Amino acid sequence: MTQKSESIEIMFILTLIGGFLDSYSYITRGGVFAFAQTGNLVLLSINICYGNLDKIARYIMPIIAFILGTTLVRIFEKKYKYMKIVHWRQVIIVFEGIILALVGFVPENLNKLACLLISFVCAMQIEAFRRFNGVDLMTTMCTGNLKKATDRLIDYFYTKDKNLLKASFTTYAAILIFIMGCTIGTLTSFVFSTKSIFILPVVILIAFIIMHETERNKKWNKWKIQTKQMDM
Repeated sequence: MTQKSESIEIMFILTLIGGFLDSYSYITRGGVFAFAQTGNLVLLSINICYGNLDKIARYIMPIIAFILGTTLVRIFEKKYKYMKIVHWRQVIIVFEGIILALVGFVPENLNKLACLLISFVCAMQIEAFRRFNGVDLMTTMCTGNLKKATDRLIDYFYTKDKNLLKASFTTYAAILIFIMGCTIGTLTSFVFSTKSIFILPVVILIAFIIMHETERNKKWNKWKIQTKQMDM
């Protein structure tokens, strides 16, 4: 049985968030791709070559934050993967929502801090949520997804394995959802500027409720099975 944190519904929500934040950070937070570290590495290299030392920190800080976010989630998973109260990914997604809410209060003269926090969240999301409905894909970037979707589609034509076709369509769907998130992020950023990010904690709350209800139902069903076994 697929864990609810790996469901299509959660994939939809998280990919929407990924697209939103990439547009948001670029438009309102100083032209930085807070989710796409490849872009930041390219811009970092260009500014080093041009000797723009004042701009180096703008691009290197999100990269460092990304490394720290990945490290934190990896350690948390190792230590609390089998925690009983809630699923460990629920803790991560709540933490993500809190950080994004805080970003909304960061003034524009502290855009470097805002981008650092967003990159930290990006790393958390990538590390914690990597597989949906049995399909490996990313919720915060499209290059890898585009390759995987195309590979799976070509493989399907050779093997006629319907699982590959399903995986391909799921991955292409993630790309479309990411584009939708970028569009929403762009339009809301034009209207509400840095405050548009306050939409995301509400969206994350929906994801948490979906995951929580499933975990509660799973525990209830487990308890009923145990009770029946005791009565036999």
